[in-house]
Amino acid sequence: RVPPPEDPAELAAWLDEGRIVPLQGEDLAAFAKPVLELAGRAPAARLAMLFSLPEELVSGWVEAFGEDEAGAVCRASNTEAPLFGRVNPLQTDMAALRAALASAGVIIRALGEDQPGAFVIEDGRADFTRTEPFRAGHFTIQDLTAQAAARAVAAEPGERILDLCAAPGGKTTALAEQSRDRAEI
Repeated sequence: RVPPPEDPAELAAWLDEGRIVPLQGEDLAAFAKPVLELAGRAPAARLAMLFSLPEELVSGWVEAFGEDEAGAVCRASNTEAPLFGRVNPLQTDMAALRAALASAGVIIRALGEDQPGAFVIEDGRADFTRTEPFRAGHFTIQDLTAQAAARAVAAEPGERILDLCAAPGGKTTALAEQSRDRAEI
């Protein structure tokens, strides 16, 4: 590996030569000699090879969005997704959870009133499973769409709720928390 050129035109030339390999996000690796055979490849084939994606998928993006936008979609698909969680209100609150996780080196950011109890792990995501709050059930890792689905039910104590998508149980536990653990789920 070598340092990538700083001049944008030279960087583009290196990319065309197969001497640049995109990594995650905007990161890239540069090499003294070509490591990818990109010469003469169609835009979709070139992007598919650069980003390790199926050519058929990238071809659809190129057709729908054009080469530049398809490249941005490819880059985004190789970017680590945010890791979202939800506070268990039967165990703690956002402020206490934030403090407990921070003391363990895990930094979270609450997402706001329109997504109550939701947060994103901003730092320390590799360590959250080792924390006491995780082991004690003070929070659950759950994507925002799953959290929204559970919120839409608005479970209340005394209700009977049938969860037909009950694996691994994230929405089920969210419904139990909403009903203060007093619904039949």
